[in-house]
Amino acid sequence: MKLDLDRLEKLCREATPGEWWNESEIIHAKADNWTEEIHRCDHICKCLRETDAQIIAEARSALPALIARVREAEKLAGAVKEFEKSCCIEIHEDPLNTWYELTQALAEWEGK
Repeated sequence: MKLDLDRLEKLCREATPGEWWNESEIIHAKADNWTEEIHRCDHICKCLRETDAQIIAEARSALPALIARVREAEKLAGAVKEFEKSCCIEIHEDPLNTWYELTQALAEWEGK
């Protein structure tokens, strides 16, 4: 599955804003001055298990922050790749080796 951050951000913008939480038989979605209630079980749809309702509520609340963290990580990864090209270091399979080389190259670069 390809991660489509733009689509996820759009879904977050279009969904009920604010914090979501699961309580009893209801998933609550708190907007600015009102609360939306999503009943976990009714005569039309299959009932959600408690753990399903919990992940829906938790994921909806956490998703904007997670998207921001992924974008920051992607930006950092791009910067590391650019740094690698400009300093002639190699990204290794062993992260400690790479970390050592990055810190050494950064120390040399800052000393210039």
